[in-house]
Amino acid sequence: MADTQETLSSEVRVRTGSAFDGRRVRDLGLPPGCIIVTLLRGNRESVPTADTLLERGDKITAVIAPTSIRSVVPILRQGCGLPHTRLGDATEQEGDDFTHKRD
Repeated sequence: MADTQETLSSEVRVRTGSAFDGRRVRDLGLPPGCIIVTLLRGNRESVPTADTLLERGDKITAVIAPTSIRSVVPILRQGCGLPHTRLGDATEQEGDDFTHKRD
């Protein structure tokens, strides 16, 4: 993936039993340059706080700074219980459990 000045928006679904399932946003271990901006739980969308507890099935949207993409995307994938894959082109959609696009 080439360096870019564009941010990346990633949507990730929290899988049952994953590292993020049952954890508060503040405890996810996300590095600087990553902000979780929305949480979709069922049909209800909200803006999570540091105290928001994530649950299986939640879909979170993270905005990632260009300088943090390489470190954050693997953390999001692993934390939500998705297999690790090579980053490749971060404009592709990878399915319902993980999508990302450049802003």
